Amino acid sequence: TINPVDNAENLPADYLESLANLPERMRRRFFDGSYTADDDNALLRRGWIKRDSLQQYGRVVVSLDPAVTNTIGSDETGIIAAGIDAAGLGYLLEDASGKYKPEEWAKQAIALYDTWGADRIVAEVNQGGDMVAAVIRAQRADVPYTPVQATRGKVVRAEPVAGLYERGKVFHVGEFPTLEDQLC
Repeated sequence: TINPVDNAENLPADYLESLANLPERMRRRFFDGSYTADDDNALLRRGWIKRDSLQQYGRVVVSLDPAVTNTIGSDETGIIAAGIDAAGLGYLLEDASGKYKPEEWAKQAIALYDTWGADRIVAEVNQGGDMVAAVIRAQRADVPYTPVQATRGKVVRAEPVAGLYERGKVFHVGEFPTLEDQLC
């Protein structure tokens, strides 16, 4: 944290006054010296992300949100392992998101399933439909799989999860810088 008040004797008073009168977000950064990479429009704040280790968990799922294409401008395929403990608290265990061809994202999801002893793979099928199940089954037919259809926008679907983070009910088991940048 660096702020101009600490160097007030070397700065013009009108400059300090102009910084003090900036809009709140800019004032916090340029006058108070508090920089945050959080986007004001993001649902999550870095301060809400808590870290803890999960010793015993009741249920683990691998969540898969496959991208439709794998080109330079394509979205990432989202792949995470998440668990809950006996108290119902959530834990982000691993993030294997990236740009993959369909057979690659299926292998990644199955690898997380095996690594974490997951109960099932849950996949969003809005873009891939039956193809998502077919690609997973082509890699390994016996993996428990549940398709889900998103019927509402991403922001509406993310609000309940953001609320859990805000109330301290979700923990990250490790550091996930890329995912945390995307969340915030």
